[in-house]
Amino acid sequence: MSPLRILLSFAPWIVFAILSGQAPASTTIAILAALAVTIVTGYQDLAKKYVLAWVTLVFFVFSSGAVIVLKWYFLIPLLGILSMASLSLVCWITAAFGKPFTLPYALEGASPAIVASRQFLRANYVITGVWGFIFVANTLIAIAAYSIPGLHDSGLGNATWITILIGVAFTVWYPAYLQKRYSRQMGSGAE
Repeated sequence: MSPLRILLSFAPWIVFAILSGQAPASTTIAILAALAVTIVTGYQDLAKKYVLAWVTLVFFVFSSGAVIVLKWYFLIPLLGILSMASLSLVCWITAAFGKPFTLPYALEGASPAIVASRQFLRANYVITGVWGFIFVANTLIAIAAYSIPGLHDSGLGNATWITILIGVAFTVWYPAYLQKRYSRQMGSGAE
């Protein structure tokens, strides 16, 4: 999975996190921008029925209806928690049902020989699990920022971005690491 592909799949969430604020106006702009990015960058993933793309669409359609149409402004401070919890659930539920959310993205560039290996599915479980832990951690960070006055402005949000960057780096590094390890094993087994 390429870094660009990872960023595109999370682009609506990133746009939302960057643009959202505590005011209805900034939250409305963030939700509408995230919804637009979901459709523009994710239309192929939606057509292919990728779980992450559909959860993203549902989340931002729900957020639009709740905040923009129904004016449920009490949800605004909770959207950070709800977004991270939604992403966490994507990870854990898809893994529990034997279809880690990373699998369809990984299948896009993989050779049939790699796909047929046990390590391929295992790697997707590991990557999905890492993202699951990242999103659980970020859910807890969002809950802490919501619950403890002044904590949101303390720079705690940087921890969320750091964990996401770690997730992207791991998602890029781990398959390459496995490929090198597999190549070494094949090379030593051939001698």
